[in-house]
Amino acid sequence: MEPSEAVAATSFHVRNDLVESPGKVSSGQVLYDSGSGEYFISAADNTIATKLAEKLSSNITFESAGGITTNTMSFAEYSASIVSKTATLIDNNEALMDSQSALTDSLTIKAAEISDVNLDEELSQLIVFQQSYSAAAKVISSIVEMLDILNDMVR
Repeated sequence: MEPSEAVAATSFHVRNDLVESPGKVSSGQVLYDSGSGEYFISAADNTIATKLAEKLSSNITFESAGGITTNTMSFAEYSASIVSKTATLIDNNEALMDSQSALTDSLTIKAAEISDVNLDEELSQLIVFQQSYSAAAKVISSIVEMLDILNDMVR
């Protein structure tokens, strides 16, 4: 067998066929029959299931990791501490995000107050300038037209 190159799984699930028929889960140790040269699992052997149950229910010393201190506990207790730590981090991050959003909103309002720019007034001034530009363009257009007429008369 070659070692797996898998680094980490992001999610775990139980295969559908095992969920529907839990009896398909192997509970015994794989044995080798030297006579036939084949591997087999004894139907009455519960070695693996028993060892797994013992490991899951016994206390194990877990080293400090991810903000969880070194402690001796069962897998269920360790899993609960991971879920608890994650929930705490989520709550802290949500509170921090709310605080940052409120600060951003406050600073945006303060910046608008300091700059003292009223968008309605700026838009109305822009419309006045646009109309002035259009009027000036019409005047220049009329002058060019008059000069063309004068030029044609002189020739």
